[in-house]
Formats: sequence, structure tokens, C-alpha cells
Amino acid sequence: SKAHALAQRLSLIRPGTKTQARAHRLGGQESSSGAAAVVRLLSQCDLLIDATASATAFRYVAAAARGEGRPVFWAEAFAGGLGGLICRSRPGLDPAPDLARARVLHWCELQDAEPPERSKTPYGLDGERPEIADDTDVSVIAAHLARMAIDHMVAPEASLFPYSAYAVGLKAGWVFSQPFDTVPIDLGAPEEAERDSTELVEAGVSRLL
Repeated sequence: SKAHALAQRLSLIRPGTKTQARAHRLGGQESSSGAAAVVRLLSQCDLLIDATASATAFRYVAAAARGEGRPVFWAEAFAGGLGGLICRSRPGLDPAPDLARARVLHWCELQDAEPPERSKTPYGLDGERPEIADDTDVSVIAAHLARMAIDHMVAPEASLFPYSAYAVGLKAGWVFSQPFDTVPIDLGAPEEAERDSTELVEAGVSRLL
């Protein structure tokens, strides 16, 4: 599995690194007790990175982050090699993970052009018509995400990145005027996010009543 392959690679990069690899399909046909155990393990991590591009898996990661106030970083690659998204949610500095993700998706929908499709497993194969984000595209987006995560580890409250989400273009199209065009996405302040969450809850209660 990719989890064990990553653990092996880390040991090659830095011998003596302690890793704990666990293969578990979050949101899949797994026992509820197993999922709960994984969430508990994730909540103990200093930094959470979601590279699945799965909304279901993200909800589990977000739940783990909320439980212990952990920062979450995530990325998605677009189909067709268009580019991707990199995002972060830091406790007290950014909106909560689930709200931050919702705001990114909302921003995508507000653009003049149709939002790009996410690359589906494996890399967007859809029947006989491939919509591919190849390994090179995925590596570029992953490198940007790794750089943002390292920035947080080095200086949590003095980031070099003024925005917490970026759309990274690899070719012209959608919001990208040319290859390597990068568009920042303003997620708002944490206190604004708290108000948004309260309004959403109140709106839901009013609908129930």
C-alpha cells in the first residue's frame, strides 16, 4: 500500500525515522471501531496532510483535527493536467477545515468559467475517455503542498504564504492565463468563520422548526 511505501521511503531519506503505517480506507467498507481508532491516531499528530482528494476521507481528517486543534493541509489535482489546489487550515489562524474546504469550493463556483473536474482514481480515467493528471502534474502540486507544510512547521505564526489556499495552474485555462499561473484564494479570518458556522447552524435549526 501507499502508506507502507511512504514509510519505507522516509526510512531511506532519513534512516532511523520512526513511522507507523496503517492501511485503512476512510469511509469505505471498514468497521466503525476501526475508523474511530484511525481518527484517534490522526488526532495525536502534530500536522495532518490529506492527499486523497476524497471528500469522505477529508471529513475524517477534519474530525480528527477539530478534536485536538491540529493543523490540516490538503491538495487536489485537476483532471487533464490543468493544475490543482493547495490549502491549509491552522487552528486560530484560518477557518476550520470543513468550512475552509467549503469556502474554496464556493470560490471555484464563483469564477466566470466552469470549475475544473477533480482528477478521479486512477488519475481521472472515465470509461474509455481518459482525463489524466499524470504523475508529473501530481508531483508539482504535491511539492507546493510540501513547501507550505514545511513553512508552517518552521514558523507557525509567521508564514511566508499570505493566503491559506492557492489555485496552481500548469497550463492556460479556467482562471489560469498561462502555465505556472498561481491564484490566491482568501478564506477569511477565523472569527468570520465562527460567525459563518453559527449562522449555518441557526439556519439549519430554523428549517427543522
